Amino acid sequence: MSTKLVNPKLNPDIIWMMPVFLVVFFIYILCPVTTSTDSRWTFYISMSMLREHNTNLDEYVHLMEDRDFRVVYLDNHIYPYFPLGVPIISVPFVWGMDKVFDLRYSTDFATYLTDHFPDGRLAKIEKIAASFISALAAVLFYLLVSLRLDKWRSLLLTFIFAFSTPMLSTASRALWQHGLSVLCLTTALWMILRGSSNKWWMFFVGALLGFSYIVRPTNSLSLFFLTLYILINHRKDLAFYFTGLLIPITILVIDSLRVYHSVLPPYYLPQRLGANLDFFNALLGNLISPNRGLFISTPIFLISMFGIYLVVRDGYMVLKSVEPYLVLILITHWVTISSFDNWYGGWSLGPRLFTDMASYLAYFIIPVLEEKRLWSLQWWKVIFGTALILSTLVHFRYVSSIYPMMWNGKPVAIVQAPERVWDLSDLQVLRGTCGDKLEGKAPKCWFDPGTMK
Repeated sequence: MSTKLVNPKLNPDIIWMMPVFLVVFFIYILCPVTTSTDSRWTFYISMSMLREHNTNLDEYVHLMEDRDFRVVYLDNHIYPYFPLGVPIISVPFVWGMDKVFDLRYSTDFATYLTDHFPDGRLAKIEKIAASFISALAAVLFYLLVSLRLDKWRSLLLTFIFAFSTPMLSTASRALWQHGLSVLCLTTALWMILRGSSNKWWMFFVGALLGFSYIVRPTNSLSLFFLTLYILINHRKDLAFYFTGLLIPITILVIDSLRVYHSVLPPYYLPQRLGANLDFFNALLGNLISPNRGLFISTPIFLISMFGIYLVVRDGYMVLKSVEPYLVLILITHWVTISSFDNWYGGWSLGPRLFTDMASYLAYFIIPVLEEKRLWSLQWWKVIFGTALILSTLVHFRYVSSIYPMMWNGKPVAIVQAPERVWDLSDLQVLRGTCGDKLEGKAPKCWFDPGTMK
């Protein structure tokens, strides 16, 4: 195992990009569950960019509910609270929908948005857009791991990434920030490791990392540590890198000064850091709580931890390798999301706030797949296979039944009782398996006849 690239140039396996995309995309859109919550106004923002050439939602004031946490009222305007990265990328999709929407419905898409509060139909359309972005992330992840692995192991790891992680249960379900975040980070990492003699290559790496920060502020961690890696390993390209990096950051600052009269929008400010008074509970909860723990819902990432051990054992935790920087990103990301007051991710499925790290975590499965001696051991195959099957079953359960999503609100909303993440008698993944599908607590109902109804 090493970080040496076995395929430093684009190779014939590039022909697998389209099949990978199509398989992942169609499986994503065939899974019925949608989770449009934080992303409710995304299409409306994109349409406002198209039609009004601004980012406010003033034209939809008649649709607004009181105390909607997704918007802020400022200077007699209504602005989105969440970052604009996803709405910006969604503009071409919304433009296309506006051209074809009236072929099936009796109105164009712009009029439909004006006349309708975000509904189930829009959530399904949103899922298609999110699935497209997430499937693209799977393709870029395939290119990334192909730098180290042969075709079949690359395909195996790509499908693990796509179907056995929150990429399936979170990123592809709605236009959360996470899907686009993973796409940006995976593409940037692939470009860094693949390398190029063209100095403009590093310009685009910088632009991608800068834009990833616009998409989701926690990507400042990837921006910081990958910049350190580039400072050490790509010094001759620094001018191009920082030029690319500064363009999206400058645009963000200028827009923030115009709208919010501050250098950064409210969502990017650090006031949420340290807001959690139960920090150590969150640290554990994000890893091992029954309903939000990364390693409980996605045990395949325990294999990633073993992969990190192999990297350390074989002496590749050096400044010239990307692995130590990725480990630092993972650790600081874990600490950061655990410091949030809503560290459990609110109304979501499983470990939502870890979704952004999906490609980094899956990347550390590479050294495990490269360790040939392991695969001659039957007990190891059983361990790996069990972790993979459990991960896949959990995430497919999340996207095939609406009841795990309803778990967030029944019998009491998760935001009012975050301690529910530790309830072994009421597992989110098993909600809907009792006689009372909406509120029946499983596995408790399996053993207590009085709770079957």
